[in-house]
Amino acid sequence: IKADGDRILIHCFGGCETQHVLDAIGLSFADLMPEQVRGQHVYPREKKPFYAGDILKIILNEARLVYLCATDIHQNKPLDQSGRDRLLLAVKRIGHAVGVATHGI
Repeated sequence: IKADGDRILIHCFGGCETQHVLDAIGLSFADLMPEQVRGQHVYPREKKPFYAGDILKIILNEARLVYLCATDIHQNKPLDQSGRDRLLLAVKRIGHAVGVATHGI
């Protein structure tokens, strides 16, 4: 199947392993990879879509952890270092998820 530019897409509808398909047509994985120009790919990498439901699940899981930590703090249970580190990670993950959802980064 010819794609945009000079790229050719190969797909086995029988579900064969990629290596077996390449062997059958006399190619290797290196033959499929675009040449690099000064460290850059000739073809830009395609952005994979992020789905709102997946992002919301991540935020929900991290928000639950934040809630549990907040409950412990409210009950005067101190967080140990690993708990504080995990809470900070949750905040970073929520921020990253929001960035992906709003800016695709």
